[in-house]
Amino acid sequence: MLSPFSITKELAKGQSLPKPRAVTTRARAKAGSRRKKPMEPKDNAFEVERQFREFATERFLRLKAHHEKNLVLIEEYLVGRRSFAATKDKSISNLEKKVKGLEKQLFVAETEANKTEMEANDEAKVYAARTVLQARIRKAEEVVDPDPDRSTWDVASWKQTVLQLGEK
Repeated sequence: MLSPFSITKELAKGQSLPKPRAVTTRARAKAGSRRKKPMEPKDNAFEVERQFREFATERFLRLKAHHEKNLVLIEEYLVGRRSFAATKDKSISNLEKKVKGLEKQLFVAETEANKTEMEANDEAKVYAARTVLQARIRKAEEVVDPDPDRSTWDVASWKQTVLQLGEK
């Protein structure tokens, strides 16, 4: 663009201003291109209608083929997704069966452990009760017999047993 200062310089030199270009909305034609001839109206309206129907039919067939191709692709995708879902469901059901089996094994193992623990507790209680009762019976026998015959006791074997246990 020309500034006001440059315009005054050019006028001072005696040069003429450049011609302004006309502004248009039309695109410029390329060099060597020909203008299209306007279509001449056809006299036969039936021929125009036939050409239109051929064009519309051809276009419709192309669109139909394109949509059928897309439908086939979508159906293949859905089949793949469904088979994936089926294998996923199958693996989930197999895992659920394994979990149920493991839970059953855990329950059986816990039950057996509890049963074993209860049996051990019962045996310990029985042994403790037997020991207490035997001690009471001995004390009762000693009370009944105020002068027990201790000469029959084997003191040497008791001393040897106590030494083996580590007590003096």
